[in-house]
Amino acid sequence: MKNTIKQKHISILLIISFFIVMFSTLGAKLEYANAAGQTTIKMLEITENGTSDLTGLSNSAFKLDLTTYSMKQFVASRDYLDGKYDAVYIGKGTYSTAIPAGVLNTSTKQNDITNLKATELKHYFVNKGLPLIVYGDTTTGALKQSTDGKLHKFITSVQNKSNVSFVNSSEISNATTFANKTSLLTKATVRPQLTIVSKPSEYASTNKIYTRGETLTYSYNITNSNNLGNLEVNLYIGIDSAVPFTTKQLVASTTVTANNGTISYSLPRGYSGPRYWRLELVDLSSGLKDVHAGSFRFKDETKVINVLQYRPNNSGDDAGLDKDHNFDSSYLVKSGDYEIKFTATTVNSFNGGGGSYGYEKFQAYDMLIFGFAHEYKEYAFIEVQAAREALLSYINSGKSVMFTHDTFNPYSREGYRSEYWNNFRAIAAMIDPANNVGNINNSYTTSTKRANSGLLTDFPFVLPNDIEVMSTHGQYYTLDLEDPDVIPWYNLSGGGRTVGDSWNHYYAYSKGNITFTNSGHSGQTTTGYTEGERQLFLNTMYRAFTMANHGPVITVFSPEEYDSVKDNFIPTFNEIPVHYQVDDLDLGDTNLTTSVNFIYNGQTYSKIPARSIISGDTINMSFENPLPNGGDLIVEIIATDSKGAQSKKQIKVKVKKVSSNLELSRSFSNNVVNNKVDTGSTVTMNYTITPKPIAGSGSSMSVTNIQFKETLPPNLEVSSLPTGFTKTGNVTTGYTISRNLSNIQYTKKGTDTLYTADPVTFSITAVPIKRGFYPLNSATLTFKDIGQSSNFTLPFPGSTLEAVTKLTSLSLSDRTILVGDSLKLFPTYTPGDLTDVPFTWSSDKPGIVTVDNTGTIRGIAEGTARITVTALDGSNLSATANITVVKPGLFINGPDEVAVGENITLTSRLMAADYEQVTSYSWSIDSGSSFLSISPTNQASTTATGINKGTSTVKLTVITNKGNTYTATATVRVVKRLTGLHLDGTTLFVGESATLTPQFTPTDASDRTVTWQTSNASIVSVTPAGVVTGVDSGEVTITIRSQDGSNLTASAIVRVIQPNPTFTGPDTVDLGLPLPLDAEMQSSVTDPIVAYSWSVNPSSTGGVIIQSQSGSSIDYRATKQGEIVVKVVVTTQLGRTYESAPKSITINPVALGLPDSIIVSVNDTKELFASLSSGPVYGKVNIKDFLIWNSDNPSTVSINSDGKITAIKEGSANITVQSRYDSTVSATTKIIVKRKFDDKGKY
Repeated sequence: MKNTIKQKHISILLIISFFIVMFSTLGAKLEYANAAGQTTIKMLEITENGTSDLTGLSNSAFKLDLTTYSMKQFVASRDYLDGKYDAVYIGKGTYSTAIPAGVLNTSTKQNDITNLKATELKHYFVNKGLPLIVYGDTTTGALKQSTDGKLHKFITSVQNKSNVSFVNSSEISNATTFANKTSLLTKATVRPQLTIVSKPSEYASTNKIYTRGETLTYSYNITNSNNLGNLEVNLYIGIDSAVPFTTKQLVASTTVTANNGTISYSLPRGYSGPRYWRLELVDLSSGLKDVHAGSFRFKDETKVINVLQYRPNNSGDDAGLDKDHNFDSSYLVKSGDYEIKFTATTVNSFNGGGGSYGYEKFQAYDMLIFGFAHEYKEYAFIEVQAAREALLSYINSGKSVMFTHDTFNPYSREGYRSEYWNNFRAIAAMIDPANNVGNINNSYTTSTKRANSGLLTDFPFVLPNDIEVMSTHGQYYTLDLEDPDVIPWYNLSGGGRTVGDSWNHYYAYSKGNITFTNSGHSGQTTTGYTEGERQLFLNTMYRAFTMANHGPVITVFSPEEYDSVKDNFIPTFNEIPVHYQVDDLDLGDTNLTTSVNFIYNGQTYSKIPARSIISGDTINMSFENPLPNGGDLIVEIIATDSKGAQSKKQIKVKVKKVSSNLELSRSFSNNVVNNKVDTGSTVTMNYTITPKPIAGSGSSMSVTNIQFKETLPPNLEVSSLPTGFTKTGNVTTGYTISRNLSNIQYTKKGTDTLYTADPVTFSITAVPIKRGFYPLNSATLTFKDIGQSSNFTLPFPGSTLEAVTKLTSLSLSDRTILVGDSLKLFPTYTPGDLTDVPFTWSSDKPGIVTVDNTGTIRGIAEGTARITVTALDGSNLSATANITVVKPGLFINGPDEVAVGENITLTSRLMAADYEQVTSYSWSIDSGSSFLSISPTNQASTTATGINKGTSTVKLTVITNKGNTYTATATVRVVKRLTGLHLDGTTLFVGESATLTPQFTPTDASDRTVTWQTSNASIVSVTPAGVVTGVDSGEVTITIRSQDGSNLTASAIVRVIQPNPTFTGPDTVDLGLPLPLDAEMQSSVTDPIVAYSWSVNPSSTGGVIIQSQSGSSIDYRATKQGEIVVKVVVTTQLGRTYESAPKSITINPVALGLPDSIIVSVNDTKELFASLSSGPVYGKVNIKDFLIWNSDNPSTVSINSDGKITAIKEGSANITVQSRYDSTVSATTKIIVKRKFDDKGKY
């Protein structure tokens, strides 16, 4: 029984083990499965010699779709890697780093990887978690390379990565073992999968030609992704598949929302030729991609390629490419695609400077070719410094230059004269060491083999892998394959050469706008090139021009080139119209300059000095006719791009002085502005025939046989014609409108000596049904003028109408990017089918985010910048996006504040290597747990709840699929919100300010910020700090609102008064009586009254004295009869003063009287006050203390201050009493002193 149980256990274990193995090998994802149920793994295989180690390696679980390169072929390949393969295998070989010298068979030498390619493998495979499988045994493999080798260093740097594995001979011999050792079925099946359902017709397999304005649509299905929200589909379109596609080629992008979708793009204006596309599905969280590629045929602008060839000085004309035995017209012209125009001269002409083909003139050509001859540089000296500098400037402008056989070599029979060529060797990517392949005896060959595919191999001719050329030999220097711009196209083969060695056996290659061909050893004779070499050479020139920087395209609408058959002259009395458009068809080159010159009578006159424009702009101006007597005029238009590439057009114009009694003019309806009108709108064209006054005799004169005729451009639909006018043709080809007009009859009015006639006017209405330009240059009037025997034709002034479709909406989405990252922005606009919409881009903070003229942004530093896109189509629309730039790392996104009892959401955001994905989250409260709680703690987001007022630190720790741990913290402030808000009002003077202080409940609320608002700022203004200022008298409501989220409000009344002091008191007062006055003025809370200043106008006739003053009151006493004018000035604490209106008060007079005389005896005394009379009666009492008594003879009669007299001796004295304040108030009496009688009656 035990044995039975043990056997069962063993059987179960075997079954489990079997299923584990089967799961690891048969657990294929359906998305990768082929028809046989196998998982298809796309693998890039690199071996030393190009022989596959893995051919046939498959089982029922998987099959390898191999692409095998030798290491030499791989380092020369410019095919894309990212998104094309699931895994990379680096196979058997010693990968020698030795440099060959003087040998053709280099199979065992120079087999190292380049740093360029090692970086691509690291970025596109190792860093994204895709398998890198390296062969190694005791004698061969990458790690058997010398330690200073680039391949050895690369493998050593990544060998500890979990997705890097090493296999030996036995492990690559068994499919199951190989899959298990490398985890192939799990690690190589992780890319999202894109299946294209429909796409444009392929260039190589169809005759379909796409044109400007057509819309390309790709439909697709998506599999092998668990999170569609992380996916993005990008469409790239370029002009050469061998050139890396960057954001400059990115034309459309969409975020994935479903397992299927479409992406579209409308083709803009451009040069004819193939277009190469890539459709990319990318997982933004991992960086993994699936990329599909193709091409289509495009036809639009014809390439006119002006080529200038500099032959060696010892060559004959047969070496010129302009000779039919080299290229006849069947090669040089392909209708609608290109036209190549050759001009051949010698290098002596190049050195000649100002000659027709000298270095000062070759900027007019699109391409320069230096060739062809054996030892070319020995017979083509460029010893003029200015010529070499001009050539360098030409190259730097981006225009195309082709160097040829033996342009560069380390040998020189002519010394410094031929050594000058080596100044350009680095530009041409020929580097040391000089391997001297060109000096090997018997090294001649006529065979070449393709190294890369792209535009050069596809158009105009589809070239084979092997091309026979005229006999030639290798060159002398090493080709710089570390340069990503270097693309080897064909290598020499045969004669023992190692296939695929672009380091040493290059025949044709390019580096940016520089092209090299090894053609020329045999020279050009009357036999010409081989057919294959001719096609290769033509393709090379076509590509060289296409990839170079081109001068802008100038499209001239007016004036029209003079044609003697049409006799389309401009009359001397008409202005010269200049209307043209400038486009730069090079991607991203939008900033241009343009100028216009008139050339006549052997002189050049500037009409439009150089001005800046944007690609697509039009210039539309008219100039005074400079040839009043007629003649030949050349209108020269120049346009230059930002790199210095220039285009020039010269339009020959015939100006004629005509004797005509009619003048012609044309104008447009008001909806045509600067010759632009909205597509689909009605345009009214107004024609006027103005007869000139003429002198003559007789009763009448007339212009007869008048015929109007105009052929309109296509797509201008005639909507109405005047009576009698007819049209022929159709809108597709263009209507012709005509009519015989009535004779124009001249008459003389009264005694006038001149004959006159009324103007003839008529109008034609039309509708431009498509966007574009409509030249109106063919309107004519044929007539027989007065006194003429034959008809004469006069043109109406020419003009060009531009129909535009403006944007109706424009928007731009906010984005977040990493520091150092680039991203292309795509504005969304309507109508969405518009192409060639010109935009300008700007950044308000280029120190944070830069943007170029294609909309590609780059993160410079942390922060946020606003990117603005503006449409230049006349719509004046613009849109702005906030671009946030962050540094790589783990971030916690969410609010940094929460109220007690409320919730916020905090979210994890990992900005790390683009292949990393988070596998676990852990949230915690690092400090301040009594203030905040969080839940859940193991998800990408958590909810934080405020408990008590305070500050907490939230900590997040994540672990990624790469085993990396990242930590981030965020500070969250828990706030206590307001529950109550109160505000008290105040009273202000006009011009016075006060600070209102709100009252908060609770008093410890976290945020007591409020906003302030006044109901009437013309009465009371208020600042954000609560300072109110009285502007004018009145009453307002001041309202405050809380800003902590509680949304509370409170209001208060503020009154404003105009200070106006007044005072009360009697209008009249008797002399001597008190005059009490009391001032009144409302006091300000913030600026109380501190003083009252009373004053009496000095010009007053009356008088007072101050008896007392207290606060706002003052007691005067009337001291002088008459009228006084009193006012009071109020002073406040802040030094403000306010003045009352003056008040007039009358002081009533007092009249005093004494007897004429009074007799007293010696030694008698008498109180004269008792004898003093007054009016009013009590007047004397009121002023008693004012009175001054005086005796004019005090020795006889004395008087004291109270009016008491004493008779001293016999005699008399005049006694006078008067007011000390007013001498007019007085009285006088005569005191007679007699001897005193005794009781007996005697003296």
